[in-house]
Amino acid sequence: MAGEVTAIVERSIDAVPIAATASGFAGFQLAQERVSVSVRGPESKVNTLTRDSLRVVAHLVGTGTGGYARLTVTAPPGIVARARPDSVILKRRVGRG
Repeated sequence: MAGEVTAIVERSIDAVPIAATASGFAGFQLAQERVSVSVRGPESKVNTLTRDSLRVVAHLVGTGTGGYARLTVTAPPGIVARARPDSVILKRRVGRG
């Protein structure tokens, strides 16, 4: 035989927390704090992934009416990861006092 074939699999990891970038979010909050992440890669790597293996970061795109944050995912080497949804609406933060 010519060598082992590595199976490529895809799965979804739910409820991955979103980290907001430090600047630009003053006065706003994300409409949702967790998203599902679709991961794809070698079966041995994909099967060992957990929420802690992934980092979802929100990047401010606009503020005011229609403001939203684009989401990017950082995953271990060899893994392709995509947040679903890939953006989140911003809400004005209502603060007390």
